[in-house]
Amino acid sequence: MLRRFEREAQATASLGSPHTIQVFDFGVTSDQTFYYVMEYLPGLNLQEMVERYGPLSAGRAIHFLRQVCAALREVQERYFREGEW
Repeated sequence: MLRRFEREAQATASLGSPHTIQVFDFGVTSDQTFYYVMEYLPGLNLQEMVERYGPLSAGRAIHFLRQVCAALREVQERYFREGEW
């Protein structure tokens, strides 16, 4: 399981999409706990946004989905087409 977390942290750290979280560092502590350091993004998550303001409009939902799709496209192009995953 540790190898999987390390592989995923390395993969995430290599991504450049502005819609993907940046991973700055990762490693294993002396007690074999895996950690990673990523950028802090202040604000609301999607659940908090809906709870506070109600359901998203179609346009707002599409705006978020396009960002998700852009991030997933980079992952797919980099790791699934090249067969690295």
